[in-house]
Amino acid sequence: MSLVSYRGHNYKLLWRGKTKHGERAHLQFTDGSKSFWVDAALVEQPTGPACANCGRPGGVHRRTDCNGIGGVVCDVCRYERKEFLSFA
Repeated sequence: MSLVSYRGHNYKLLWRGKTKHGERAHLQFTDGSKSFWVDAALVEQPTGPACANCGRPGGVHRRTDCNGIGGVVCDVCRYERKEFLSFA
């Protein structure tokens, strides 16, 4: 699954391809609560890095977790999991 942008919001891309209704994309909210179908031509790849925990694209920070594994994390996850992460 990859993160894509649709109408200014980010979603997980579950599937993209040709259907009987034309080129379609099956998208899901980043929290997994709902999925829906859209015209594939309206789906774009977001710019910039995304959070390793939740997939949010903006406001990401470099981090190293308690096991020394690097990555990026967004502002929301940074404060929610601060006790487990040390930020560079």
